[in-house]
Amino acid sequence: MINTSDMIVMNPLNALLTLYKSGRNLRTNVIIDETFLFRGGLWPITAILVAYLLFSLVLGPKLMANRKPYQLRGPIFAYNIFMVVLNVYFFFESIQAYEFGRALMNFEYPPNDTKDLSAQEMRRLTFVYWYFISKIIDLMDTVFFVLRKKWSQVSPLHLYHHSSVPLCVWLAVKFAPTAGVNGIFPILNSAVHVLMYTYYALSAFGPSVQKYLWWKRYITQVQLIQFMVFFVYGTTYLFKQTGWPTILICTSVAQPPLYLILFTSFYLNTYCNTKSMPKSTPSAVSPQTPRQTLKKLN
Repeated sequence: MINTSDMIVMNPLNALLTLYKSGRNLRTNVIIDETFLFRGGLWPITAILVAYLLFSLVLGPKLMANRKPYQLRGPIFAYNIFMVVLNVYFFFESIQAYEFGRALMNFEYPPNDTKDLSAQEMRRLTFVYWYFISKIIDLMDTVFFVLRKKWSQVSPLHLYHHSSVPLCVWLAVKFAPTAGVNGIFPILNSAVHVLMYTYYALSAFGPSVQKYLWWKRYITQVQLIQFMVFFVYGTTYLFKQTGWPTILICTSVAQPPLYLILFTSFYLNTYCNTKSMPKSTPSAVSPQTPRQTLKKLN
């Protein structure tokens, strides 16, 4: 196993090769390997994410090109209420599964080659599996945006976030489902998602309700605080971890600062630079598709 400090002095090609070898040599969890979406290596999750991006960038915009945006208020409200309830459950279950935070201080890499787990470890494994499934359900956010032709919502940040989170959670569940350090993400993220989906559910009622939703910007502020906590915790994990494979260390440590930068940029552009930005048109439909936006950025 390569020490993470050695990775810093490697050239990029050698670093990528080391990560690849680290990934190939990983032992997967013998219980998780028998479950849906975890058989067959990376292919199932890769297929889902490729299909998701293909729909978001190509098929969806083509489908909606000559159609009026769907309203979908009923389905969207029902979906968001379901996600609120689901994340409330995940929040309380994660607190109990990770022993009210005590398990977060265990930075050891857990063994994967046994089915002989304690009741608490089995509870944790079951929890993270269903939490991963919820991250696949999260992709419906984008489907609704596309069908409503809310192209400005299908931003590069949105697509990256909704693609990378399922993949990172998949890696954690595949290779370390009983690890205590996994708890930090669902505990905080499920709480944030309760706020976020509550806002989405209320905003589905249209302008008559949206004018009362003045607290939207504070949801982004809560997200930024969340990423700051992840960054501090990830730094602690980097120095205290024992036995973790290099690829999982890099994945865990690299994401929080990247999200913090991206969401800070989004917050500043959305809420702090409004005077320098052109006023939006009264139309609820953004003229540019996600693919056109990406081309403009390039």
